[in-house]
Amino acid sequence: HTQCIHSPVASHYSAEGLTARMAYRQQQQQRQDTRAPTHYTGHHHGEQRSRGHISYDEALSKRRENIVSSAQQERVGRTAREKQKREFVNHYSSIIRDLESRIAQRSFRDRVSLQPHRAYASLITPPQALQDLPANAVTTKYHTRLVPRYGIESTEATCLSFNPDGKRLILGHTTGDIALWFACSFNFETLVNEHEKGMTSQSWSNNKRWLVTADEAGVVIYRQNSMNHVAEKKVHDGAINDITFSPNDTKFAVGGAKASVKILDFAQIREEQVLRGHGADVLACAWHPAHSLLVSSARDNQQPLKLWDPRTGECLRTLLDVHYDAVHDVKWHASGNMFVTASQDQMLKLFDIRAMKVVETYRAHERGVMCAEFHPIHPNLLATGGMQGDVRFWDIKSNEPLAQIGVAHKNAVLAMAWHPLGHVLVTSGRDKVAKVWTRNKPGDERGAEAEASVSARGGADMAYGMRSQRTYGRGPPQKRPHRGGMRGSRY
Repeated sequence: HTQCIHSPVASHYSAEGLTARMAYRQQQQQRQDTRAPTHYTGHHHGEQRSRGHISYDEALSKRRENIVSSAQQERVGRTAREKQKREFVNHYSSIIRDLESRIAQRSFRDRVSLQPHRAYASLITPPQALQDLPANAVTTKYHTRLVPRYGIESTEATCLSFNPDGKRLILGHTTGDIALWFACSFNFETLVNEHEKGMTSQSWSNNKRWLVTADEAGVVIYRQNSMNHVAEKKVHDGAINDITFSPNDTKFAVGGAKASVKILDFAQIREEQVLRGHGADVLACAWHPAHSLLVSSARDNQQPLKLWDPRTGECLRTLLDVHYDAVHDVKWHASGNMFVTASQDQMLKLFDIRAMKVVETYRAHERGVMCAEFHPIHPNLLATGGMQGDVRFWDIKSNEPLAQIGVAHKNAVLAMAWHPLGHVLVTSGRDKVAKVWTRNKPGDERGAEAEASVSARGGADMAYGMRSQRTYGRGPPQKRPHRGGMRGSRY
């Protein structure tokens, strides 16, 4: 053991290792002296400040500066995120509540009656659960606006629709682009550019598997539910203003320029019949929900409405003395016994084909009526858009509107579409903006005060209307007497 310690090899390695360790410590001390001060020492008991150290007060002030700068950066980032934030239209909770409540409900008499108080907001149900209350599906509350982007900012959305599953909103613009939006958060999804000319119309087949879009050049494009491009063909000379499908989806009709309506075979995209008789461009056409009957409307003043047999191409009846100006839109009632017409003469009319006469006339728009759309759940609830930018809701059994949105758009309303669940309405106008409207929750503003606030804000939350006010009968919920449990509990 003694021989090993005093051997030349052991002494050599021991001295070398000690020298290396001392050199390493000197290098570390030099690096620490040249580095920026990161800690502090006090001056207690007369100690001198060592090189590279700062006082406690200096370190505290520097720490405060770092905190302020980081907070400012976080605030800037939060502001940028808040500008992109959109509210979410959550319909899942109301559907789940309806499914749970139906287990214990024997009939509609057992359901909870909503009262005009915010405490009942969590008890709201989808329109499907309130078949006897169409006023519950009136959408007059402003939710958000959909502003085009990526090169289509200054364009109008001339046609729009929802996917059959209700997860996507499809807007067709005058540039030929299709803008896709998420139907719950209403965030922009993507842009599809297929048409060379501006889009004019779009329509889903009755089986909800195919979407047909048309443009100003008379070209139609077939799309699947996933928006895949399947086929394309020019079928009309000039713009196509409307598309409608037959009940079995084997045929479809297009109406537009040249004062004609064409019947096409869907599988082969082949022309079968040409319906001529109007004196001006055809603005709208609608196929009967169950039979081989077609109604078309045009821009001419003399004979704006006609009934056709699509199989033979024969004009069955020209409806005179119904409107005295252009008819912009025609929609069939779900029963197939009536259809509603929207005209430039400021009137909506409900025509019964069984009696072949007008059974109801609706007058509320100050200027022409541009579009009309029946509710997907309540067949007697109708939404209409006017040239002055107003939107009105009707029960077809009464000639007085249920509710109205006085300033929905700054200019004419071009198109509108209901969500398949019926809780959201989307409108697009000539002001190059699309807007989303939802149902009012219990406790929201209604009546004259809400009307005044809407006019001041330029189209925000609107009132339900007189009928919907009568839907809610009593005041806010009263506190029940204490019957055990935690003291001070409401229930």
